[in-house]
Amino acid sequence: MAQRKHKKRKQHTKSKSAASQQILASEEVSQKADEKKKGFFSKDKSAKAVEKKKEAKPAKGANGKPAKPGTWTRFKNYVKAVRTEMQRVVWPTRPELVNASLIVIGAIVFFGVFIAIIDNVIILPLSWISSLGA
Repeated sequence: MAQRKHKKRKQHTKSKSAASQQILASEEVSQKADEKKKGFFSKDKSAKAVEKKKEAKPAKGANGKPAKPGTWTRFKNYVKAVRTEMQRVVWPTRPELVNASLIVIGAIVFFGVFIAIIDNVIILPLSWISSLGA
């Protein structure tokens, strides 16, 4: 159906500028590239996959909702997921860790001094103004 619309659009744009024709040509190329990416998924296979999904329905609970796995099964699944995520983590080397820690400590010291200076700049005039009334 999308191809029919595309053909209709292409027929209507024959009288339009060369720029719009180039855009249509690039859209056609991108559609062909998308079709190549999908390559091995034919309509027959996707229809079979949909049928299999319809056949493999989850077990229903007493209230008609899908049955929830037990607490122990959910805990085991959680532990497995944590283990796989921990294997994917890229831990920093010792020099990288030391460097990052020094940067954080330096930033804390810098901003601490900066805030102390700003605080004194604000408080000194205020204390001077408050002493005028006494």
